[in-house]
Amino acid sequence: MDQENFEIINDQIKTFMSSYQENPFMIPLKRILSLHKRLVQTLIDIEDPVVKNILGKMDDAVQLILSGDESMLLDTAKDSYHTLLWKLHQYLLKSVFPK
Repeated sequence: MDQENFEIINDQIKTFMSSYQENPFMIPLKRILSLHKRLVQTLIDIEDPVVKNILGKMDDAVQLILSGDESMLLDTAKDSYHTLLWKLHQYLLKSVFPK
């Protein structure tokens, strides 16, 4: 896994979330599941407990989104998918990817 592959999927997820914010009726929420699976696959070789913990919370957020809790996609007041993606990105840049 390298930073470039992570950045590609990270950008795709951010594009999805921005599109959803602009027009939630046109963007199917179930798309987050396939994007999340690709993110997990990209990070599968990282044996870092913090990364694994954040990915587990992201799994939970995806399940809540798919069960109808749309706030778990973007709400900044909780561990929403967006908030967790930001935390993951910051941690990877600081602690995992070579400088």
